[in-house]
Amino acid sequence: MNRLLEIDFIKGIAVILMMIFHVFYLPKYMGLDISSDTLLLNCIARISQFIFITLVGVNIVISHQKYSEKNKQSDKDLDKDSNKSYSDFYNNNNTFKQIVRAGYILLAGGCISLITYLLFDDWYVKFGILHFIGVCILLLFKFVDNIYVLIPINILILILWGLKTINENSFGLYKYFNWVPEKVAFVTGLYNMKFKAMDHFPIIPWMSVMINGILIGKLLYNKTNRKYEILKTLHDKVEENSIMKIIAKTGKYSFRIYIVHYVIIYIMWRIYKELR
Repeated sequence: MNRLLEIDFIKGIAVILMMIFHVFYLPKYMGLDISSDTLLLNCIARISQFIFITLVGVNIVISHQKYSEKNKQSDKDLDKDSNKSYSDFYNNNNTFKQIVRAGYILLAGGCISLITYLLFDDWYVKFGILHFIGVCILLLFKFVDNIYVLIPINILILILWGLKTINENSFGLYKYFNWVPEKVAFVTGLYNMKFKAMDHFPIIPWMSVMINGILIGKLLYNKTNRKYEILKTLHDKVEENSIMKIIAKTGKYSFRIYIVHYVIIYIMWRIYKELR
């Protein structure tokens, strides 16, 4: 299957916005008097986060559609030939691919936790965007075709998020869920009484964004084919325009760029701090 350049392009925009925000966000954890708490930077951060997490949901759908037919064919082949290599089955199996993908992302998240613990002490990343994405892929990918599971979960998360927002001054949902262990509450987003973190993406409300991404993916694509001509038009424009193609390339390698750009920004500000 040819790459869906329209998705790479939109993801590339999110990555660029994310890098711009992090240039101004990281210094405050390095003892530098550079503020990232401005309306513009907060808008850039939120737009980037919503696009990125939504597209993870879209990609879950596309991966499911891509491998569903392959799985059926693989099962038939295994029935016909019991000596057929199981590596052929795994190479065409979406469940295996998604578990490996989630494990890879969670491993990277664990590395970021370790590195930020060494550099930023109590502010280290405990459950950041990579931890969140890895966990939610594992929780959601089996329900791509089951809107009767996705929609109730989505509604429940939005209700809990609404209650949390209303009760924000009293530690979110603590009065309703004080029986939940603090670490579990921190990850789920029910409440947070004591943990600090420079990057935190709790299940509530962010899983709702990924579920919406799954629903959007089902709306826009069928068997990895575009349902609407505007998507093909955007794809063609990306192919024809060199700047848009570079942005799409950025989106294609978003995971690697996410890991590397943190290191580059840290080194940049570290040098600035030493020379100042």
